[in-house]
Amino acid sequence: MPRKCSVGNCRGNYDSANEHVKVYKFPSDKELCERWLAALPNKIQSPTDNMGVCEKHWPLGCSMHYPKRSKYQIPSDPPSLFPGCFP
Repeated sequence: MPRKCSVGNCRGNYDSANEHVKVYKFPSDKELCERWLAALPNKIQSPTDNMGVCEKHWPLGCSMHYPKRSKYQIPSDPPSLFPGCFP
């Protein structure tokens, strides 16, 4: 099942016919995951493997890193852009 954005009212990756929007799963690093969760306008207690945040919530050119034992990059900083997204 494809991951959908967990930010309240975000439809960033629901209409995949028009554009491809990446969805980053929550980091396995506890500290970084807590920073991501604290930054979200809606409060999520414990994210599941099917939850994530779409790329529209980070500025272009944000720093990325490879988590341990992963071949996919994720943003190094918490999400910060939430236009039109409210809890």
